[in-house]
Amino acid sequence: MQAFIEEVVSFPYGRNDDQVDAMTQALNHLRNSSGLWPPESQITVNPFQIPKEWPQAFALAITATSAAALWGAREPGGTIYVHQEQHFSNITTLSIDIGFESW
Repeated sequence: MQAFIEEVVSFPYGRNDDQVDAMTQALNHLRNSSGLWPPESQITVNPFQIPKEWPQAFALAITATSAAALWGAREPGGTIYVHQEQHFSNITTLSIDIGFESW
């Protein structure tokens, strides 16, 4: 499990990303399958400030006509909180601006 977490946290600059890619595909499959995704009310929490010391990562999926990105943070107990998501569909041109914040 630790190797998987390290791969997710190092994405997209890590040496390997096969498991991150597989996870993204599995999540997309579950999301699109009826009855397998819990209601949003069961997976949301009240807003809170993500502590800067929590490891953070993002995942990016790009197809010929769409793009999606998720940003998440992992608490010391292992729970991962997705704190931002973006989805663009029916696109013909994609421009991505990436900003970095140093801590």
